This record gives sequence, C-alpha cells and structure tokens, in this order.
Amino acid sequence: MKEKRLLNRNFLLLFQGQVVSVMGSSAYSIALLFWMKQATDSPSLMGLLAMVGLLPTLILGPFGGALADHFSRKKIIVFCDLISGAVVCCTALLIFSFPDRLDLIVPVLFIGAVVNGITMSVFRPAVSAFIPDLVPLHRLAMANGLIQNAFMIVAMLGQALGGVLYRVLGAPLLMLIDGFSYLLSALSESFIQEPRKIVSHDIAWKDLLRKLKLDTIEGIHFVNQKPGMKSLLIFSALVGFFWAPMSVMLPFFVEDTLGVAVDWFGYIMAGEALGMFCGGMIGGFLPIKAAARSQLVLIGLSAASLLFISFGYSSTPLIAVGIQFFIGVFLGVFGVLLMLVLQLGTPANFRGRVFGLMATITGALAPISLGLSGVFIEWLDRDMPLIFAICGGSVLICVPIIALDRGFHQLMATEAVEPERPDSPERDSIYGVDD
Repeated sequence: MKEKRLLNRNFLLLFQGQVVSVMGSSAYSIALLFWMKQATDSPSLMGLLAMVGLLPTLILGPFGGALADHFSRKKIIVFCDLISGAVVCCTALLIFSFPDRLDLIVPVLFIGAVVNGITMSVFRPAVSAFIPDLVPLHRLAMANGLIQNAFMIVAMLGQALGGVLYRVLGAPLLMLIDGFSYLLSALSESFIQEPRKIVSHDIAWKDLLRKLKLDTIEGIHFVNQKPGMKSLLIFSALVGFFWAPMSVMLPFFVEDTLGVAVDWFGYIMAGEALGMFCGGMIGGFLPIKAAARSQLVLIGLSAASLLFISFGYSSTPLIAVGIQFFIGVFLGVFGVLLMLVLQLGTPANFRGRVFGLMATITGALAPISLGLSGVFIEWLDRDMPLIFAICGGSVLICVPIIALDRGFHQLMATEAVEPERPDSPERDSIYGVDD
C-alpha cells in the first residue's frame, strides 16, 4: 500500500541512493571529459564518444519503459546501478594500470559508454515511473522538486570539487569514486519495499518480445493521441539537439577561450547546478497555477536561450559562472514542470512507457548533435562565441512554434491523473500483472 507521507522510508531510500550516485557521476564527468581532451585533444573523438553513449537510449528507450511497466521497478533500478558501477570501476582500473595505452583505453571507453547507455535506457524510465508509486499523488510536484533540488546540490558540490580533485587525484581515482557511488546507491535501493507488486510468470523470449512490442505500440499510440504531449516531447528533443554540444564545447571554452585551469570547469557547472536547484524550488515548492505553467516555460526557455548566446562572449570566468547560474534556474523550472505534467497526465500502467518514449524522443537528435559537434567545432576553427550563438539562437527560434500549439497549453495545465487503463486481452494472455 502506498505511503501517505512524502518523506516515507521507501522514498527516502530511493532518494539517498540517487543522491550518492549523482555525487560520484558529477566527479566522473569532469574526469572523463578532461582526460579525453588532454589525452587526444580531439573534439571529434569527444563528440563521437558522447554520441555512442546516447544511441542505446534512442534505440531501447521505449522497450525500457515497457519493462518498467511490467517488472519490478526496484529490481530494475538496483540491477542497473550494479552494472554501471562495475563498468566504471573496471574502466578506472584500466586507465590506472595502462595510462599510456590509448589504443586500449579509448575502445574500452566506447564499450563502457554503450553499456552505460543500455542501462540508462531502462533505469531512467523505471525511476520516473517509480516515484508516483512511493509518494501520495498530491505530493508529486514536491517530490519531483525535492529530488531535483537535492541532485542539483550534490551535483554542484561534486562539480565544484571535481576540477580540483582532478588535478590532485587524477582521472582513475575520480572514476573509482563514481563506480563505488553506484554500488552504494544499489545497496540503499535494495532495502526499498516495493508497494506496487508486479508479478511476472515464466514465459518464452518470443512471447516476451511480442509483449514488449505491443506495450511499446500502445505507449506510442497514447503519446500520439494525448493533446500536446507529442509536441512537448519534440520540442524537448530540439532543445536537446541544440544544447547537447555544451558538454563537448565547454572543456575547450574553459582552457582555450577563457585561458583558465580545469578548476573553473567545475565552478561553471556548479553555477548551473545551483541555478537548477533554485529553479527546482520555484517549480516544485511555489504555488504555480496550472494555467500559468506554459507561459512560465516559454518565457524561461526564451531567457535561457539569450543567456546561452551571451555565455560564449563571457570575458571572465566569473561572468561565465553567473550566466550559467541563470540558465540553470530556467532549466530547473522547465524540468520540474515537464516531469509533473507527464506524471499527472499519464495512467500508472503507462508511465514507464511514456517516460521511455520521452527519453527516446528527447534524446533522438542529441546523439546526432554530439557526433557532429566535434566536427562543427573544428570546422569553425574553435570559434566558441560563434558556436554558442548558433546553438542558443536555434532554440530561440523554436519557442514561438510551440507557443502556437493549443495542445501544449492544454497539457501543461493538467491537474488530475487519468484513471488506469486496463491491459489488452492480448497482453493478458501472455502473462498477468497484479497491482
């Protein structure tokens, strides 16, 4: 039975596990990016690595969501954390043992990126679908805001310290920290008592694949028929396409354009994390009327786009940190409100599929963007101000297009959860689901 309190035991176990993992991942991202830059000095290779990491999510996202709707979400989350932790630890040990063997390390990094992408394609929709099972419905906005805010705090701390720790400890030790954080997260999550009991029976792989196919088709149909949902997801995909290259551009911007040490990469990312914390507070805890959500999102993303353009023209690292902070504020509000309306507007037995599709659609263009970003940077002779202006200006053009969609405004004003839809007889004939 679902707990009536927000801060119940099950939610807190999920919460603390994810917090620990985010802290480690923040350090890992800095270690990996700057190790790649210093070892290869190749924007193209860095972009390709980022692209490979996202491709599994694009391909497997809908199936990952279907799994989250019919198997234990707790077991999925724990298993994915264990796999990710093992992969990161092995990678760290390899770099530590053979620091000069780029011919060995780089292929392993690509393999690790693929494995991590596969686990994330299942993990993310499972977590998103799991939260409404653990907290009362009227506390969903607060739960989403609390999780995002906590993530931003620990990400801010991890990133602020990550640059310094990278100089002091080196990439392998930071990667080991991330690996152990995944394992600690899995340990915390293993103690969750799953309130939504899902019973699966032994079935043939052929039947399982057929069921997953049916689930995915039903999920696509639901998204397509829900007013505004398809438009919102496509809009999110475009935002991701034009802003995804940030992860590849920033190391070059920090060291080559600003001419400062790697420490400032962490400070800039920490500025964004602090801003997203504040944005999460606004989106999750302030009483925002349902009718005002769409206007808030449109204004916020317009402002964030203008700030993204100005970021490339930062004359000092302190200005860059400040600009990133305000970008984070607007993105934080958007993230909380997006999560809220998708949770409220989706029946419980469809949430996994919807969030899996969200991961697929919003990430559909990001791998292409990342793969091209390195080539784009070199083609424009590493003119970072121009590159940031192009990316930010492209998002700004998309804002008035979504603003004209009536379905978008209708979806953003969602206030109540729709009743669960029964599974189809064809699916029930394969195996049952017991709620």
